[in-house]
Amino acid sequence: MRISCYFNKQFIPMAPFVEVIIVSEEYNLNHTIDFLIDSGASTSLLLDKDVKMLGIDVTKLNPSEKKVYGIGGAVKTYLLPNIQLIFKTTDDNVYKMKLDALIGLHDIEKADKNMKQMVSVMPSLLGRDVIMKFKFMCDGKNKNVYLEGEG
Repeated sequence: MRISCYFNKQFIPMAPFVEVIIVSEEYNLNHTIDFLIDSGASTSLLLDKDVKMLGIDVTKLNPSEKKVYGIGGAVKTYLLPNIQLIFKTTDDNVYKMKLDALIGLHDIEKADKNMKQMVSVMPSLLGRDVIMKFKFMCDGKNKNVYLEGEG
């Protein structure tokens, strides 16, 4: 089973992304998110712009004890339990997996104008908690990127 991915050429150098449908009946979610495949991220994160687009009210979520640091410093994390990730496969099927997802929100009230702009376009991250369940092929020279697994 191979999951279709793509290179986003808006990033320099181009960056590997995957389109994922996020589903949760409990949180009324059924939306497509483009995740940056980030082997440097230990955990997958839904970040500010996608949380806003999904309309998730984090005040109804439990804060996570997991500390997450990255560009812009620490982010406040919240647990979005028991969501389903749906990946499109190259043979026109889907691959589904359950995940207790993390939401990461930057404290933009204290941020300067440049940081606010950066956070407003920062993609959500598909981290090693998901990537390591697959073979990850990222061949920039031949512009070939995919996730592959059994199933």
